[in-house]
Amino acid sequence: MRKQMYQNYIEKLNEERVDSSSLTVERIKNLGTKECLICSTSTVELGIMHKLTITETSVIESENEYIVLDAFGYIIWTDDAKGTFDYIQGFTKE
Repeated sequence: MRKQMYQNYIEKLNEERVDSSSLTVERIKNLGTKECLICSTSTVELGIMHKLTITETSVIESENEYIVLDAFGYIIWTDDAKGTFDYIQGFTKE
C-alpha cells in the first residue's frame, strides 16, 4: 500500500524542466510543495524533489531534505539543498 501511495504522489507532481547550468541552491530551497525539478545533464535526466515520508494514511514532504531520482524513478541521492546541488553539479562538470 505504501508503494502505491508513493507512486500516486510522484505521478501527481508538478514538473518543471530546468537546465543544469541554471540550477542554484536557492532554487532547490524554494522548491514548492508537490513540485519536482527535472534537470537535464549531459548523461541523464534527474528529478529533484522534497524527501517523502510515507505513513499509514498520508505522504509527508520534508522541509529541508531533498531526493534525486534517476530516469526510472529510483532514489539515488538524499541530502540538504547544498549537497543536492553539489551532487547534480557532479554530472555537469567535465
